[in-house]
Amino acid sequence: MRPPLLSDEEVALRLVEFPLWFLERGQLTRTAEAKDFASVMQWVDAIAEAAEAMDHHPDIDVRWTKLRVSVMTHDKGGLTTLDFELAARVDAICI
Repeated sequence: MRPPLLSDEEVALRLVEFPLWFLERGQLTRTAEAKDFASVMQWVDAIAEAAEAMDHHPDIDVRWTKLRVSVMTHDKGGLTTLDFELAARVDAICI
């Protein structure tokens, strides 16, 4: 069972802890830039492993050395604690 939706106030408080992320169309979104394409693809592989382990999957867009990741709990129609947990994992990967 998925956790409940976070309120707008809860989302705002949690966003303070994630300065690289912003809200866009109801999703948490982050862009990162790597030194080269191969590095971006390593990030994608690591994010995919983390997402599979959580059974919580982000939207990923790769543009050469740039990676854009967006997360939301689609079956809840908004943001939950899972989204922030995945965001933390993405931050740890995209150093």
